Amino acid sequence: TDGQQHAFIPTIISPPPVSFASTPKHVNCFEGNDGYITVTATGGVGNYVLSYKKDKDSEYQQHAFSSANTHVIQGLTKGTYKIRLRDGNGCIMRDKKDKEVIREVVIGQPAAPVAIDYIRTTDPLAFEYTDGSINVAIKGGTPFPNKHYSVVWTNSEGKVLSTVTNTTNPFVSTLHSIGKGDYTISISDANYATALSGAETGCITQTTIHLNEPPKLGVSIKEHRFISCNGMRDGQLQALAHGGILIPRRNYRYEWFVQNNTDWVPLSQHEAIASKLPT
Repeated sequence: TDGQQHAFIPTIISPPPVSFASTPKHVNCFEGNDGYITVTATGGVGNYVLSYKKDKDSEYQQHAFSSANTHVIQGLTKGTYKIRLRDGNGCIMRDKKDKEVIREVVIGQPAAPVAIDYIRTTDPLAFEYTDGSINVAIKGGTPFPNKHYSVVWTNSEGKVLSTVTNTTNPFVSTLHSIGKGDYTISISDANYATALSGAETGCITQTTIHLNEPPKLGVSIKEHRFISCNGMRDGQLQALAHGGILIPRRNYRYEWFVQNNTDWVPLSQHEAIASKLPT
């Protein structure tokens, strides 16, 4: 340092360029709010802050990163989101034209909620019979890979029923071998279990269906015409039926029998009034 002139060449070091990527997770259920976007940043000096807004919103929301290089934007509904990012020095990611990179991320959702397409019921054929059935077709949501849904049938006491068959294309759940009563079907899809509480409405549906039964079939018999003279066969009996299911244009079909010692012999008469009856 004894000379009259000195030289110093400084080196200026700049941080690496800021860069970030975004990965969406779609909404689990129709009209849910559990979608999210994972943002990963590199470069710059760290201390990242992101700004995001839905496509039609006027203002951005700002969030400091929750960890050094990653932040998750949670509670998102279906839509297109714009994301900007800067580091602690205010530096941003730029494209080849030196313009700020603003990511556009689409959060999707199922096309429709889980819903009942149609219900078909078959009431029991007779009083206290258990030959009734209910067919329920399901649509919407996100079916399981085998095109099924999760289905639970219960009766009015809350007991889970097992007389169920399910078919696909379309998915139809059939509850069979049942009698009169109220039956509840609960249907959920493949995303229901992973949906956040409060965001699962579009992944599940439930309804209660009632089956009726005919009233108990009964009959009483009265004398319609007495036998006019000894040995004549001009007596008549009348059957008065009630309950059951009426036959169109006929109401009931009858089968008359006469007792012969210990046997009952058919008379081959099928109307309400049996004629030509002896003593």
